[in-house]
Amino acid sequence: LSPFLSAAPPPVTSTNTGKQFTHEVLLDGMLPGGESAEAYRGGLHVREHPRTGFFVEDLTELSASTREECRELLARGLANCAAEEARIGTGPGAPLRIHCLVTLRVRARAPDGEESCVDVQVLDLAGWVRDKPAPRGKGAPAPQAAIGEDMVVKAFLRIIGQLETLPEGHIPYRDSKMTRVVSPALGGAARCMLVMHVACDVYEETEAMLALAAKFEKISCAPAASTVNYPREVAARRDEAEALLRKLGRDPSGVRSKDFAIGAAVSDELLRARDLLAAAELLERDAAAWEDVVARSADFKADGGAAATANRADRKPHRVTDVTEDEDYAPCAPVSRTGSDGAVVAGRGGEGRGG
Repeated sequence: LSPFLSAAPPPVTSTNTGKQFTHEVLLDGMLPGGESAEAYRGGLHVREHPRTGFFVEDLTELSASTREECRELLARGLANCAAEEARIGTGPGAPLRIHCLVTLRVRARAPDGEESCVDVQVLDLAGWVRDKPAPRGKGAPAPQAAIGEDMVVKAFLRIIGQLETLPEGHIPYRDSKMTRVVSPALGGAARCMLVMHVACDVYEETEAMLALAAKFEKISCAPAASTVNYPREVAARRDEAEALLRKLGRDPSGVRSKDFAIGAAVSDELLRARDLLAAAELLERDAAAWEDVVARSADFKADGGAAATANRADRKPHRVTDVTEDEDYAPCAPVSRTGSDGAVVAGRGGEGRGG
C-alpha cells in the first residue's frame, strides 16, 4: 500500500518573465503533514523505468499480510490526506486543492513459483471543471491559462479528450505528475471505473462530471494479466547461457554479465550469452523487489515511521538558508580576479569554493 497526495499550491511569480504559474507538489501520504508554507516546496519526483514505466521515487510503500492491517494503514494515509485537505486555503502557502491516490499492489505466489501482481489504484480528484471549447476562426487568440487553475484536472481533460477522439495518436500523459502515475489505467492494459459524486445545487460542476462520464463511455481498455514464474525464467536463461559458454570453451560457473569484455570482433554466441545472463540477473532483482519492500516496511512499523518522517524526501527546502544552522554563515560575496590576458573576470567565491 502506498498513498500519496498531489497538492496544487498558490501560483508563484516567475523571476524571469514576471508571469504567474501554478505547479504540482507530490506528498507522501503515509507521513504526517507540514505546518507552514515551506511544507509545500520540493515534493516527490516521478521517474520512468524503461520496462515498468512511471513510478514515484522515494514514496513509502508498506506491506500488509492481513485485511485488518491493510485497513489500519489505509486509515492512516486517509487521515493524513484529510489533514491536508483541512489546510486548503487557510494560511499563507496553503494548497488550493488536494488530490489523493492510493495504490494497492496485490502479490500472490503459487507453490510452483509463478507470481502474479495486480495494482489497484483509487484516485480521488478534488472537483472538476467544465471543458472550454477551443477558439474558432483564423487568427483567434489561444486561450490563456487562468491564474490558480488546477493543472492536474486540465491534464485529465486533455488526456480523456485525446483518448475519445484519436486514441492511436499521442496521449499527453506527461502533462502532470499524477497522470503519469495513473497512465496504465487510462486506455492501457487495465480496467478503469469512474465513480462520480454529483450535487444538484452545484450545476456547473455536476454538468462537467456528466460530460466526463459520456466521454469515458467511449474509452476502451484491454486488460492483460501480469504473471511471471521467476525461477523458471531465470533457470531457462542461465541454462542457455551456460550451454553457449561451454560451446565456446569457457567455464560458466560463477560468470556474470559484467565479466565479459565485449569488443568489435566479439562472436554472436558470446554476445548472446552475455545478454542472457544480464536478463537472468534482471529477473532475479525483480524477484527480490518484494522482499526489499517487506524489509523496509518492517523498519517503518518498528518505529511508527519516525525515521522516515525525519528523513522525508517530499518536504525539502530549496534555499541554502533553509538548511544551514550556522549563525556565522554568509552567502559568497562577489569577487574578481585577473585572467591570463589581463582582463578582470567577475564571479562569486568563498572559502573552500572555486570562483
